[in-house]
Amino acid sequence: SEYYNNLELKYSKTSIDSSYAFKNKGIIAFYKKDYKTSIYYINKSKKKILLNKDLSWYIILLQYLGENYNELDNKEEAVKYYKNVIYLSKKKKIVNNEIRLSFERIIEYYKDTNDKNNQLITINDLLSYDSIFYDTNKYLSISYYEKYENANLIKEKKNILKKHWNI
Repeated sequence: SEYYNNLELKYSKTSIDSSYAFKNKGIIAFYKKDYKTSIYYINKSKKKILLNKDLSWYIILLQYLGENYNELDNKEEAVKYYKNVIYLSKKKKIVNNEIRLSFERIIEYYKDTNDKNNQLITINDLLSYDSIFYDTNKYLSISYYEKYENANLIKEKKNILKKHWNI
């Protein structure tokens, strides 16, 4: 993928084509564990991608920025990106399996910081997100998330309600 992406960069005739190639370069760097380079190229591409009104890719790039900062052990910066992913996906009703991880990371963050109220809210948000995802992707059979993860989320939700609010 790196080879073909470099060809795209070399032969791109428009700035938007270059922006998508920089996006790819940032994602490739992430998987190579070169997180600072990944941040650089994703930031270089995201404004043009947003100007191109490609909100789905823009949200995915925010997810990758969160993951980069998470890997660099900058949890507070990562959380900012994850929260933006959740906010934009809810506001614009964009569901994509790649950005589901932001919900999981935020739930874990609230669990670690003992913020049960926001943890519960985010669990509900994720259950809603999953419901919309599976409704819009009916061709999928019962998935891992629907069958196992959502059952665990519902169980965690009930535990929080029982332990902290006696419901």
